[in-house]
Amino acid sequence: MRMLWNFKITVTANNAVVLSGEANSAWTAYWHAKEALTNALSGFEQRVQNLAEGQRASVPVAITAITVECLLNRRAPKRPRRPPEVIAAEKKAKAERARQRAIANEAQKKAEEHQALLHRTRITHQIDYAFKSGAESGSEPVAKYITCQHCDAPAAVLQLNREVPHGAAVLDEITIVGAVCSEHNHNYWRGATQASIPCSQLEFFYSGIRQIGIKAVTK
Repeated sequence: MRMLWNFKITVTANNAVVLSGEANSAWTAYWHAKEALTNALSGFEQRVQNLAEGQRASVPVAITAITVECLLNRRAPKRPRRPPEVIAAEKKAKAERARQRAIANEAQKKAEEHQALLHRTRITHQIDYAFKSGAESGSEPVAKYITCQHCDAPAAVLQLNREVPHGAAVLDEITIVGAVCSEHNHNYWRGATQASIPCSQLEFFYSGIRQIGIKAVTK
């Protein structure tokens, strides 16, 4: 049950109004009245605590009256019932908004999936080129061929769809879903996971077998 309140607070001293205001709740009105008394007795408690034997403490209280007048205290009127056709129209509009959000979310999801596919295809082509044009033996750094998907600078980090197994010596190409340079290497990216690996730990091995090697991390 909703109530409507309004109180007028008046503080007088020496037959003169020193404070006047309104409050929309009984608690606020009480708080204002209590505040007026607290201000009048400011410092008196400390003086009482510091009294020595035979001493007295007094404080002149200028307030002659604290008056709280109730201006309004009754139940709030009930809201009129809305016509059935208005309720039906609101439900229809709400359902339409939900449908539009679902369409927008689906379109965004497809756009993100398409973008991810483009990133994945781009990296695959770069890896293919690396193994086709690379040396017959030895190794080369991954950043020589794989570039950032945002600015074409040498990639600093490869984004993966799952963590690299502990102790793995070879990186599975299928797990690569993105590549970013140092500038675009944010702490998050919109993908399946937040797994990644620095390109400095990777190298193309040219030994007759197509593989991206993982260098041992030295501490």
